[in-house]
Amino acid sequence: MADQEISIVRVIEAPADAAWAVVSNFGGLATWNPEAVDVAVTGAGTEMVRRVSVTNGSVIEERLTTFDSGARHMEYVVSATEPPSPVAGMVASIGIHETSSGRACVEWKVTFPPSSPPSTESLAAVRESIIRRIGYLGGAASAVEG
Repeated sequence: MADQEISIVRVIEAPADAAWAVVSNFGGLATWNPEAVDVAVTGAGTEMVRRVSVTNGSVIEERLTTFDSGARHMEYVVSATEPPSPVAGMVASIGIHETSSGRACVEWKVTFPPSSPPSTESLAAVRESIIRRIGYLGGAASAVEG
């Protein structure tokens, strides 16, 4: 269903390799996302889990499910939230592609499970969160390049 999915595509002022270097460090979220206060990581590879404490006091647990460095693509699932949240069960996919001008094109897509259709307010909040995160990624990737 179209209303179960959000896809945001933005070009940022950094090379694709720099953007991938930042976002692919799954446990390093707090180094580039100011909304992540603390990140605790367990496991490795596609079984890595990060527990992210965010500025609003909630905790989000995310499990890496797909990681392809060559394709600059990764996926993770929001496995739990404290307190309970509509994003639990959501699958996120991040892809970084290089444009003809050498800049990074970021595609960040989330899909909500059919069993938990999001409200209009939840969709809007997640959309805004993705847009902010891409902005943070652009700033951090530019710093890596420079």
